[in-house]
Amino acid sequence: MGNRLANILSFVLHPMLMPTFAFIILLFSKSYIGYTVSIYGKSILISLIFILTFIIPALLIGLLKKTNVISSLALGKREERTYPFLIVALFYYLTYRLFLNYQLPNTFYTVILSSAFVVVITLLINFFWKISAHLMGIGSIVGAILALNVILSIDYLYLILVSLILSGLLGSSRLKLEAHSPAQVYAGFGVGFFITFILFFFS
Repeated sequence: MGNRLANILSFVLHPMLMPTFAFIILLFSKSYIGYTVSIYGKSILISLIFILTFIIPALLIGLLKKTNVISSLALGKREERTYPFLIVALFYYLTYRLFLNYQLPNTFYTVILSSAFVVVITLLINFFWKISAHLMGIGSIVGAILALNVILSIDYLYLILVSLILSGLLGSSRLKLEAHSPAQVYAGFGVGFFITFILFFFS
């Protein structure tokens, strides 16, 4: 794998995009969740989640870079990750508060709250060790899909296999770019997976 492909995968599978991917999976799943929201409603919800959990936090993190609070958008230095993680966690929580105004299935709220919880855990671990946020993000997706597969009795086998393959490719990308050690990659996936699976399964 070349550096260019590794960078593309790291961007396309950015951790801040995971809530958007989770909503897309839920809204287009062949279950009562997918059938309770109209096409127009789906487009509104996906647009809102994308803007609130990716676009606005990304712009604010870009402002941190412009004002030299952080030296790189890649957040390669562990000590520079605190403010960006706080921004992301704050907007995840604000998104949750906003979505309370809508009558949505409980699973949607679990997606947002579990995402916020994973970011907070990442932030706490980051005070001591640089764990992979990318792998925590995609690990959360795998955990959510597996939990939904059990809870909703939906056949997500192919989606689980695809997400596991993408997890492996993303982990290889982070190692190729020398952004993390193997331990940081494995730990990131494991923490993201187990936290999200437990929160979904018992919510």
